[in-house]
Amino acid sequence: MAIKVDEDKCANCHICEMACSLVNYGESNTKKSAIRSVENKRKIGTSKVIYCTQCGLCADKCPTGAIKKCGKSWIIEEEICIGCGLCKDACPRGAIFVSPGSDRPIKCSGCGECAKVCPAKAINII
Repeated sequence: MAIKVDEDKCANCHICEMACSLVNYGESNTKKSAIRSVENKRKIGTSKVIYCTQCGLCADKCPTGAIKKCGKSWIIEEEICIGCGLCKDACPRGAIFVSPGSDRPIKCSGCGECAKVCPAKAINII
């Protein structure tokens, strides 16, 4: 499943980030989130939300085939990933992250938890 974000509604509260990391990595740590909300430097008082649109360009660049289609989402199979970073470089939205202290990428799995917890209803499942 993919998400779409209405940045005009985003309050930059980071609840989506905390839910993402909690569901996918067992801890509430925004640095382990596959969605990121940052201050929009081009428009003061608004947010820029960095998220995966499930385009699959990262999978095209993966030399080991670790990024595979699962339903409507592309997921990273950690046991196959070698941490080369080519997927991160290939992402046109900058939506593949690497947490400090790790060499493995973090990418949206399409779980939809971010949309469920967003108090501003800025995130929608499409």
